[in-house]
Amino acid sequence: MLVINGLYTHRNFITMLTKVEYTFMLHESAKISIS
Repeated sequence: MLVINGLYTHRNFITMLTKVEYTFMLHESAKISIS
């Protein structure tokens, strides 16, 4: 049970990181477009 819970948390963490990275990339490309 604990292992499954740990894997689930790990997946959520990766998903969160991916979203942050994606948002950052969008922000960076927007800055490049403006300048």
